[in-house]
Amino acid sequence: MARVKERRRISRFLIITSFASSFVLFLTSAPRPTAEAQGGGQPAGIVLNPNGRSTIGGVFDSTGWGLAQGTGTGNHMGDDYYALDLARACKETSGQNLYAGISGKVYLRDYGSVAYGKSLVIYDDASRFALRYGHMKEYAPNLANGVRIDAGEYIGKVGNTGNVSSNTCTVDTPGVDPINDPGAHVHLALYKNVQSETDGPLATTSNTGPATAYAADYGYLDSRISPATPTNLTANPGSSSQMFLSWTYDHNADGFVLERKQGFAGTFSFVANVDKSQRGYTDSNLSTGTTYCYRLKAFRGIVDSGYSNEVCAQTDQQGVATPVISPGPGSYSGPISISLSTATSGASIRYTTNGSDPTTTSTLYSSPFSLSASATVKARAFKSGMNDSPIASAAFTISGGPSPSPSPSPSVEPPSSSGLPPPRNLTAGLVNSAEVEIRWEYT
Repeated sequence: MARVKERRRISRFLIITSFASSFVLFLTSAPRPTAEAQGGGQPAGIVLNPNGRSTIGGVFDSTGWGLAQGTGTGNHMGDDYYALDLARACKETSGQNLYAGISGKVYLRDYGSVAYGKSLVIYDDASRFALRYGHMKEYAPNLANGVRIDAGEYIGKVGNTGNVSSNTCTVDTPGVDPINDPGAHVHLALYKNVQSETDGPLATTSNTGPATAYAADYGYLDSRISPATPTNLTANPGSSSQMFLSWTYDHNADGFVLERKQGFAGTFSFVANVDKSQRGYTDSNLSTGTTYCYRLKAFRGIVDSGYSNEVCAQTDQQGVATPVISPGPGSYSGPISISLSTATSGASIRYTTNGSDPTTTSTLYSSPFSLSASATVKARAFKSGMNDSPIASAAFTISGGPSPSPSPSPSVEPPSSSGLPPPRNLTAGLVNSAEVEIRWEYT
């Protein structure tokens, strides 16, 4: 239910309806009213074919578009029977934005001053439908032959190129509204069963085709064209309870739906709706050391794309505490005793003194050990069911050592007032910078 609520806030969609089926044709900006209802009880919109089975709106940014020629079977009969010329007030028709009606590959077909003039055709090779925009003023700057676009993307502007009539527009106030570009209108045609890039409306030299092969009723579409599928989904553990997800998407969608399952054999369930501007998501409140699998799909209106690749990763397990090396690193003038410890109960510590990183095969620490030469001590703690600790490291410089004992001084035996013999052979030796060892004999 969370996703349904989210989608009610989406404003970029259009549904083409027919008596027999429903077809989401394209996206533009927010839904808006189209021309007044035409025909007996037809939905509000512009009737695209004589039998009134379907309507269209949202190709343009503005309302008020209507037929620029007479209706009925005499309108564009023949090879593109279901094509209509659409216009609005003469002073406003030219320069209006146009948007892609279906997803597919772009074909720019400029016939100069004849036929459709500057024309653009979008071809969906999966469904074999093609949608033409004729008499355009200009193409969107990012378009080129072979570029793939999604429904709802900006494709260019309305114009009056090619074979047009100076009065092919509706006039709000006859005799008052100026005509900026006489004859400006949109020739919108839908073709079916287009087999290849050289076929019918896609051919460079042929802008039409036999009616039996190419004419397409707009109500003929009995399936929905989906947005592009997200790709390159990746998952990386951020901690013991988080997973960082990212993906690639360069197409037009209203948002993404993220799904997750626990373990490889689990069942996918909804996680979140992700805004269309995002290419990443942090999944939180996960279990430590657990494998999660993810998949992603895009949606536009009520139509979903296919699923992305599935990706699985394990959240971090709880880590062992970093060992403590004592004493700390520094310079010492003689041998020192090294002790190691970790705050994780039951963890084992392994260490090295040659600067290499400790592994599970390094020396096992059991009690303090002596270091009599300069070295770098590294230690790491291990415990089953937990992540290995970070490596602790300490560099020690040891110089000198115990000084040799000086030669015994002649014994000086001061007189004893007590009559007891005095101590003999008093000697002193340097142990380190802070200790002196003194010895003597006494009998």
